[in-house]
Amino acid sequence: MKQIPNDPKKTKQIVSTLSLAEGKRTELAINIRAADGMTNGASNIVQNIIVHQCGKPSGVVWVQFDQADVGEKTRHDNRHLYTQRIKQEWTPIKPITTRFAVDRNRTAQLVRKQFPARPAATKTVVNFCTKKVYPTFIMQASA
Repeated sequence: MKQIPNDPKKTKQIVSTLSLAEGKRTELAINIRAADGMTNGASNIVQNIIVHQCGKPSGVVWVQFDQADVGEKTRHDNRHLYTQRIKQEWTPIKPITTRFAVDRNRTAQLVRKQFPARPAATKTVVNFCTKKVYPTFIMQASA
């Protein structure tokens, strides 16, 4: 476990600890569906979090992208997931599984499952001034 890097550059952009909350600004950490605009750095705001197994990357994180056309195909393909609580302009983000080398010789492989997002704090301006409290979801990746 000590050989698992904390540097996202060495783990295919998947962070070891991901903190998500409704209303929090994030961006995609990898290209999920380039033809749909869901690419590395696509800015969004977390709107809803549905967890199927507590403490594990499971379920769906619903986000609203800054650009309305981003995720349009994904929303259409996942229309069966929408309920009265989930708005049509929100896009489902599901956990992904990545593999990366962890030892000095790069022969050992680790598999990590995580939501492909990262905080976009440098783009957040307004929410620092609000006193609104959001439910928080923190995900710790394990080997």
